[in-house]
Amino acid sequence: MRLSLLEVGALKPDNYAACEGWIDVTPIDLHSQHPSIMEQDFLLMDPEEHREQWDAISLSLVLNFVPNARDRG
Repeated sequence: MRLSLLEVGALKPDNYAACEGWIDVTPIDLHSQHPSIMEQDFLLMDPEEHREQWDAISLSLVLNFVPNARDRG
């Protein structure tokens, strides 16, 4: 079974390259610096639309880079 993962705050598109045999990664970032990383604000994504899309979500850098507490949720 393969795991589908949403990586929020991805700095590199290949952070999970060593696990590519069992993890399918969708990397996103607020200000993507790489064409393979989708530019997307996780906090603006519709949870109903994406409810069944991923098995897990990695929030690596979200709390470090969202500028104010209210927007961090």
